[in-house]
Parts: sequence; structure tokens; C-alpha cells
Amino acid sequence: MDYKLNEMQKKIYSGIRNFADEILNIEEDFYKKWKHCADCGVFASMIPNRVGGLAENFSDILLIAKMIGELFRDSGFVFAINNNMIVASYLLPTFASEVIIKDVYPGLIDGSLIASYAVTEPQSGSDVYNMLTKITRDGDTIEINGSKTYISNGPIANIFVVVGKNEENSYTAVLVKSTDAGVEVGGEIKKMGLEKCPMSEVFFSECIIPKERVIGTFSHGQTICNMTLDWERSLSFSSHLGTMTRIMNSCIKYVNERRQFGKTIGSFQLVSEKIARMKVSIELGELLLYKICDMKNNGKKTFLESAIFKYYIGENYTNCSLEAMQIYGAYGYCEEGGIEKEVRDALAAKIYSGTSEIQLDIISRMIGIKK
Repeated sequence: MDYKLNEMQKKIYSGIRNFADEILNIEEDFYKKWKHCADCGVFASMIPNRVGGLAENFSDILLIAKMIGELFRDSGFVFAINNNMIVASYLLPTFASEVIIKDVYPGLIDGSLIASYAVTEPQSGSDVYNMLTKITRDGDTIEINGSKTYISNGPIANIFVVVGKNEENSYTAVLVKSTDAGVEVGGEIKKMGLEKCPMSEVFFSECIIPKERVIGTFSHGQTICNMTLDWERSLSFSSHLGTMTRIMNSCIKYVNERRQFGKTIGSFQLVSEKIARMKVSIELGELLLYKICDMKNNGKKTFLESAIFKYYIGENYTNCSLEAMQIYGAYGYCEEGGIEKEVRDALAAKIYSGTSEIQLDIISRMIGIKK
């Protein structure tokens, strides 16, 4: 495929860059930032055109995710957008009924609705299918009982896609609204980074919803969960690749200005090598991203590729932020420099969407190593 942005993508990049510099990177209030993004068309540009958005293919969505990671300086806010778009850009367009799509997409596009994907439970992190949440049928209604934890966007979400175990001992995905009876959202879980993406527990007690809120078929939940996790790794880590570019560019500017021993510090080989390694990891990450874009656009499965991408970007994003702190020195360790926040935001990339260790296990199984 062509590795260059097309004309439409270039226009979107230019528009988002101006919007980020002039509005988003200045505004502090979360909901004002969210509304600005909706008004600027950020959400619409990441939603497929078949459900009312502007994206023509998977490349459009993943490359825009990369753009916002590069241009938006708050990685927590970007993470909130991505968790919304895991549902809005792929899960619902791929699996949901027209009833659900007509109900939620006007709000997802104009920013009045925020989505969250609720799968993780207290006893099942990496062991995702060891879930205890029960989803049962009773005539024209569905009942949900159980709890989810570490749910990104939990405190601010209006809609949740919830996956649970059904009476057939398989899995069901349903759309639940925060206003439904029997839904309780816990208090915000404090984290070391990604502060602008709030996280919480979500509890379901005799939560009754109409059967029309089932996503896919009643026993389609495991397939939906697997394919959405694949998408999550591609989407979120596309943004992280953009963030790596932003960190590298910040380091280049700093080392060309900061002087020690009568020279700019970029002239010292050990400093310049750090930034050169960042560039190598970004270039190789982009090759992986374009391969995934091409495969998805052509209807091919990307489970192996997204696991490789997630592992590679997660490890190198973390290394990139730590190297940036080393380059900035004491200033990087202080809040004022902004680099310590980049480090805190980056560290979790080795954990969410399946830990780095889990990705290596997936990769080894998929290339034929027997376990």
C-alpha cells in the first residue's frame, strides 16, 4: 500500500494540528475538550461512513488515531478518546443491529454520548474468559448480574458494551446504558498516569434491558470480544506511535537548544544515539501499522500482527519516554518539564490490552509453538 497520507488525510492532519494548538492543548476542562473534538469532527473522522461518520476504511481510522497521539499533548485524554472509539469505530459498526446504531450514533458523533468497553473483572485480568458476570434471557428481556473493574471511561460513560457468560456456557455482548435500572458506577480509581481518562468499577444487579440490545447473536460474545481486543491493540497503539513521534520531536528541539560544556547537548554522541533509536523504533512501528492497515482494508485477520504491534509499541513507547527523561535530566524529572507525566502515562502501555508477557505468549502460540 501507499505509505503516504492521501490528500484527505493531509487535510485532516492539518485541521487537527491547528485545532490542537489553538484550542485543545490550552483547554483544561474535560467536557469542553470533548465537545471541541466533536465540533471539530474528530469523532466523525474516526467513525465509518456506513454508520454516519467520515472514515472510508480502517486506514483512515488508525492513521487519525496516530495523528491525535502526536498532536494532542494530554495522553490521558487521547486514551479516553480511544476507549470511546474502540466501541464507536469498530465494535458497534461491525456487530450491532440497526436498532442500536440508529439509537446511539447521533450521540457518538456529536459527542453527547461517551462509550466504554466493560470486560475485565476482579478475578480475570489476562484470563479474560474467567468472568463471573451472568447474562440471561427471559422472554423479551435480558438480565445482567455481576461486576466489572478497571473500566476506562467508566465514570463518564453513557453506554457500556458488557460481555458476560450466558446460560449456554458461552458469552454474550450487550449494550447497557448508565441510566438503566440496576447499573451502579463506582468511584474513580486513582492511577499513576492517564488522569484524563477516568477509571472505575461498574456493577450490575438485576439489570433488565430489552433483547434488542444484544450485540450480534446471543452466543456471539467470545468472537466479538476477541475481534474487539484485536482492534483495541491496533487503535490504541497507533496513538502511542504518534505520541512517540511527539516525544522525539520535543527531544530534538531540546538538545539543539540546551548547552553544556560550550556545546549543544545534541552534539554528544550518547545523547544523539538515544534520539536516533527513537527514530528507528518509530519507523519500524509505522511499517507494522501500515501492514495492519492494509490487511484490515482487505478483510484479512490481524490477530498475530496486532499482538506484535502491541508488544513492540508498548515496549518502545515506555523506553522512549524514559530516554526522554534522561535527556531532559533534572528538568525532565520535575512536573514543570512535562516529561515525568509522559513517563507515567507510558508505563501502563505494557499492561492494558494484554500485558507484554501475554502478547509474547500469543505470538509464540500463533507461530506454532505447542504449549
